[in-house]
Amino acid sequence: MLQLLRLFSILRNKRFNFFFYFQIPLFVLGFALRIFEEPGNANIALFSWFASAIYFSALSIIYLVRKNIYLFLLELTLALATTFIYTKPTFEYYNVFLHVLVIAGLAVFLVGRETSKSEVKKLKIKPVLITLLLLNGFLLFISDNSLTKFFYHKALFYSEKNFSWDCFERRNVNDQRYDEHDAYIMTGFYEKTNKCYNYKPALLYAVSVKEMNYRYIQTPALLRHELYHFKITELMAKMANYEFDQHFCLNEHETENIIIKYKNMTIKLQELYDIETNHNRNKENQKIWENRIDYLFNVFDR
Repeated sequence: MLQLLRLFSILRNKRFNFFFYFQIPLFVLGFALRIFEEPGNANIALFSWFASAIYFSALSIIYLVRKNIYLFLLELTLALATTFIYTKPTFEYYNVFLHVLVIAGLAVFLVGRETSKSEVKKLKIKPVLITLLLLNGFLLFISDNSLTKFFYHKALFYSEKNFSWDCFERRNVNDQRYDEHDAYIMTGFYEKTNKCYNYKPALLYAVSVKEMNYRYIQTPALLRHELYHFKITELMAKMANYEFDQHFCLNEHETENIIIKYKNMTIKLQELYDIETNHNRNKENQKIWENRIDYLFNVFDR
């Protein structure tokens, strides 16, 4: 145990090197992978912050053992600040009140009393504090929707401009004799739930995967019909998120009941849409459905 403490005592003076020569390059690499490759590769950008959180947590334990409360609180604040860079995008264990408290703590250590500033200067930790303060301040105000779009946009369709026949697998028209559909899109929900009970309880996003969608023929009118299948699911997700915004203290059972409610509504509306439009053959009813959905989109986008 003493040898382990000595090891971390050596590492404590390498805090600057660890953060700026390991953590930040790894963070940048993860986002580069996200931008130029598949979104899942960006997980390295988030998980890498656990390395910093463990590092700062270990240092905080050292200072607690040595009964240096000031440095214990400093290292603990740094550990929590790096943890929030992971928990805000992943949403599940994000605690908004603790996040505000940690940001305030970073600011206090940075611009607090003269003794605080002298300790920060002696430890050469000011650049680390500034970087974490800026990153956490940015994450506090950025919307969960924007973060999800950034990390998962290739799996989710968010607007009409993303939607094309490239979202469908092509099938041979000669194989259509046992299929009533000229094209078919499978839609569903991507769910994010929060377990801290002091934040919005869940988020829903409309999702469709290309491998589950298919087409035998392609026409602009048919593509528009399939688009509104997706927009029905997206509308239900917007309505669910609006309801979640009204509640900050739902338990898991209550949250699940709301999700199930909107899933069932989606299934019924999808069936009704196909019946009334006759799979896009009834042009008049198709236009009526499009106007209804567009109107409700505008209502819930306000």
